[in-house]
Amino acid sequence: MPHLGAVAANFRSIYKLDTGLEFSGTIHPAEEGSVPSYEFTSPRLLLRLPLDSSVPIGAIMLDGNGRRFLIADHGFGDVYRVHRLFQLTHQVPWARAASVVDLLTGLNRSNTFTSLGTVWCLMEPTGREFPDRQTNAREETRRVITSAALQLGDKFNNMIVKRIDELLGVKLVEIQ
Repeated sequence: MPHLGAVAANFRSIYKLDTGLEFSGTIHPAEEGSVPSYEFTSPRLLLRLPLDSSVPIGAIMLDGNGRRFLIADHGFGDVYRVHRLFQLTHQVPWARAASVVDLLTGLNRSNTFTSLGTVWCLMEPTGREFPDRQTNAREETRRVITSAALQLGDKFNNMIVKRIDELLGVKLVEIQ
């Protein structure tokens, strides 16, 4: 007897992870009321996969048009599992503070950074930014969505990581 899983297989497309692993699934727009999506400004897409799929949360996938997406959690159904997709729009440099011993004083100096390469991410503007009333100085803050193992104090896109939250299995980071 036919079942929903067999019918859905007819509509799957082949995608590839950035590691080279190929998998099949379907991409469709998210229902606006299903997940609190007001936090993100990029188009909201969902990836539907078979329950036995080995695609991990936090992986980066490529579609047929060369776009990159970060795979986040969304939930499981009876026949398939669903992941939220964030389109990765920027490839930025990432560095971590390195502790160097000053030869003259013998003290640790941490004003140098060691490059950790580049990382794909979605960078979005934050809400309204208010200047400091006394100095009238503004601080540029950005919201970044990535799967990289960032730490507080890292330099990301020449800005400093100030806050890290895990949401849907990926990192929601504020840089300043």
